[in-house]
Amino acid sequence: MEEDIKTKPEISETSRKALNTKKTWFLTIAVTSGGFVCGIIVGAILMQAVLFKMTIKEFSRRGFKIESHIKKIQENLDLTNEQVEKFKKLLEDHRKNMEAIHKNVRPMVETELESFRKKVEAILTPEQAKKWNEQFKEKMSQMLPPLPPPPPERFKNTPPHHFQGGGN
Repeated sequence: MEEDIKTKPEISETSRKALNTKKTWFLTIAVTSGGFVCGIIVGAILMQAVLFKMTIKEFSRRGFKIESHIKKIQENLDLTNEQVEKFKKLLEDHRKNMEAIHKNVRPMVETELESFRKKVEAILTPEQAKKWNEQFKEKMSQMLPPLPPPPPERFKNTPPHHFQGGGN
């Protein structure tokens, strides 16, 4: 009698397969859900980065100068020289604020992406992981290129009389 209590009950082969199927199913759901949640987080963070990149691109694209932008606004709104100077200062402050936001967000994006990459790598075979890492690295270089350099210092101290039009 004592012997019967100590022995483990045998699990049938069918039950064992059913348990393995349930484990596989659960693991598949867990990994898929985790990937989905990571995708949402990464997508939200990257959206912020892309919006910032678009703003910076607009300010740094070839041919675009702060002076020409301010000049157009000055002409359209008939700004005084004092208003032009205030607008220019505001534009410069805005650029600095956007850069600061991007510099703060980017490390969080990179940390989340690295965490995601490692989690995906953990479920792949070594061959799959190698291929995944190559593809991931390529995508990240497209999505998160190096930060742009700050604009030239020559735009900082342009006197208001440099602009044509507008009254005092």
